Amino acid sequence: MREPARINKFSEITYKTNRYSTPSRFAHRAATIEIFHDHLRVIVDTIAVAEHPRCFGRNEAVLDPVHFIDLLSLKHRAVVRAEVFRQRSFHHALRTLLSGYVENDPICAGKRFMRVIALLEHHSMIDVVHAVEAALREAPTTPPPLRSLCGRVSSRTVRRPRCIWSLERAVRCGRPWTSRPTPSLLSRSIQRDRSVYRRTPPRFTTSYHARAVQTPCQGKQERISYLGELAGLELAKRHENGVRKRITAAKFPVTKTVESFDFALQPELPRRQFSDLLDCTFIDQHQNVIFIGSTGVGKTHLLSAIGIAACTNGYRVLFSTAAELLMALIAAKREGRLKQRLNAIDRYAFVIIDELGYIPFEREATDLLFQVVSNRYERGSIGITTNLAFPDWTQVFPDDMAASAVVDRLVHHAVIFELTGESHRLRSRKKGNAPAGTK
Repeated sequence: MREPARINKFSEITYKTNRYSTPSRFAHRAATIEIFHDHLRVIVDTIAVAEHPRCFGRNEAVLDPVHFIDLLSLKHRAVVRAEVFRQRSFHHALRTLLSGYVENDPICAGKRFMRVIALLEHHSMIDVVHAVEAALREAPTTPPPLRSLCGRVSSRTVRRPRCIWSLERAVRCGRPWTSRPTPSLLSRSIQRDRSVYRRTPPRFTTSYHARAVQTPCQGKQERISYLGELAGLELAKRHENGVRKRITAAKFPVTKTVESFDFALQPELPRRQFSDLLDCTFIDQHQNVIFIGSTGVGKTHLLSAIGIAACTNGYRVLFSTAAELLMALIAAKREGRLKQRLNAIDRYAFVIIDELGYIPFEREATDLLFQVVSNRYERGSIGITTNLAFPDWTQVFPDDMAASAVVDRLVHHAVIFELTGESHRLRSRKKGNAPAGTK
């Protein structure tokens, strides 16, 4: 049985009042829960990211320490109070070790303990627990150093359980342990769908050592150079993925670039001034960009090209028509979520509002548009395309006061382009070509 769910900000997912942990990097993500008679599995984007024994109580927490390694390694002072280490199923030997660290050095206790917990990423829970128990038996009053624990853990060859409860289940049932390591749920899912990763370079953090050893280069300097090239590939791939995600999140109707625009159709456009906008320094200076012109002269194309350049330079961009934006704000206001919606818009570095002036506004819509412009005044950049000159904005605003208030804040720090000429669509239609699809 499957049920849709959402991972909360604590990287936990709730099923029938019980909470189950997931890796902290999947917080705020949509997920699917696969429910079985004795366990459940959490799936994000077709990849199984967590698996837990099913809990049949109420308001209980089933937490895996491995899921919180990344988060607690950064906030090691919260380790002592972390719920995952205070639950009843957490092994008493590890709890004793944490108490010893706290008594010995309260300030560095969390950092030292998380280094021990990090061993679970590469070793089984039973390995780590046996090593801790052996170290505590030898020195019951002094917490064992991390180096000795790593040596004890590395000398064992049992396989890693799927989660913390596998240790208790194996000891209780007498299950044999093999020396062959079992891949994690995430790696097994990746192996089932290798085609997704076949064309990508190897991950630097997991493959650099193995690839450096396998390379035919001789000498330390050649291998260091090889690692530098591998790191460059990884950084390039991460940048490419980030640009792709930002462009998708911006919700551009069509991807328009500068290269696909015919500047011969706009000979009066100041090319140098427009090209200066492509480095996106105007976003850091909180300036606005406004394109004025009739329908089909390329306003949306040029502004979308600037938005694509902003995504490429690492800025978050939002593209929306004026009607869609105001309808969403009106719906949020009636649902009592207007403040959250406005805060979400403020988190974008560059907000593009297309087709402003095509549809007249009512008083409620005008007030909401003024809030958006006022909130971003000298704090964020706005891009506008409109078919009306500023004196004619009174045609779409209910009164002159509202129009002047919005225009005054938009043009104070703005780069304004006025486009002229015949519509590209009409010109293409006259020539018998397909419509160009620009505004």
